[in-house]
Amino acid sequence: MLHKESQLTFVRQYLELLNTVEQAFNYVENKPLFEQADALHLIMPDLWSSWIQLAVSHDALLDMLGDSPEIQALVEQFRDMVADFSEAINVWSFSQEKMIQYVLNRLSPFYREWKTKTELILSPFVRH
Repeated sequence: MLHKESQLTFVRQYLELLNTVEQAFNYVENKPLFEQADALHLIMPDLWSSWIQLAVSHDALLDMLGDSPEIQALVEQFRDMVADFSEAINVWSFSQEKMIQYVLNRLSPFYREWKTKTELILSPFVRH
């Protein structure tokens, strides 16, 4: 259980960052098909930055709640998701169409599933 106000604030901000990443996927998905490549290109720096922030935050999250196997599994799933995306970028960086298909059909759904699990596990810690 979280006891310090700073820990509660940390988890709340972490959950807000998850929503920010989801909004980036929504931005691309809501664009007309012919604009999705430009939209994806536009959000990529912010997406990477957000994922770096999440990855760095995982150390603190594990320090606070690392005795939970659920938290450990979420962190591992996140690492797998980012590794898969990194590999896809290396393979498909020459093809915008394939990259958009990957982001919309694989990465975004995987992220949303992971986000939902994460919210279910972390939300009880910040409810009062």
